[in-house]
Amino acid sequence: MKKRIIVIQSCIILILVILLTILIANPKNISDSIIRKPYEQNQIFVEYGDVFSGFELTAYDGTTIKELPKGKVSVVTYISDTCTSCMSVLADFNRFSEVYGDTINYFIIWTDSIPHSLIVKYKIDGAINYSLSNKTRLSTSTPTFYILDENNQVVFRDVDRINLIKKLIELDAVDISILQNNATRYIAREYYGINDIKEFDNKLVYFYMPGCPDCAKVDALFQENPLPEFDFLYIYKYDSVGDDMIIDKDKLFVSVYRITWYPSFLVARHGTIKIIGEMPIEQLINEITT
Repeated sequence: MKKRIIVIQSCIILILVILLTILIANPKNISDSIIRKPYEQNQIFVEYGDVFSGFELTAYDGTTIKELPKGKVSVVTYISDTCTSCMSVLADFNRFSEVYGDTINYFIIWTDSIPHSLIVKYKIDGAINYSLSNKTRLSTSTPTFYILDENNQVVFRDVDRINLIKKLIELDAVDISILQNNATRYIAREYYGINDIKEFDNKLVYFYMPGCPDCAKVDALFQENPLPEFDFLYIYKYDSVGDDMIIDKDKLFVSVYRITWYPSFLVARHGTIKIIGEMPIEQLINEITT
């Protein structure tokens, strides 16, 4: 038994000696294979104040560019088809871009080749999609959002689209009245099926927070005063959960309509549209109906 243990120990020592000899003789090759292999891709650092350029991008049609188009404020979304949160961003991309409209540019940059099936599935404009080469990555996680000025200089970078939307509002990148008009047209079309904004009348959009005491009081008020002339639509707070809910993802509508209180309302009546925020509950019915 002792001889067997000695033999095993000798074999282990011999293997270790061989490995040590190889490491001493070829330190570069060993370190490359052990350490560098997972990081073979070229990391590109694009920080605040940098110009978003200096690397090649492949467009949807296969052409190669070295710089994104300039001339407008731009939102760049760095994305991968292998992360779940990226797919959520992609699924909601059109709502975001339609509300902000054509006053700004939009670009989606993929870590690898552009997944054409996803572009079709989510009805994304192919022309705004680009991809990095297989050996190039931006030195950040996905998704990451950039705001570029008219000269493609980075003025904002974050991994949270809530912060992106907040920053766009702060920068006054799009006039607030344009944002509100675009948001109202989107709500009319997507949630009421109305394409002509002139037909968007007698509609009450209720910005609602589950569990909110004031919302509960307003619910009771509406039970006592049903307002049958209005078509109600509930848009739930951004962190609400429910398959049958319309949820204000990323606080988009709250930011655009500058809502600071739950409950709040978007009222379309007699050809005018107004936002109703915090007010005494006994005045609410009169404010909605006049």
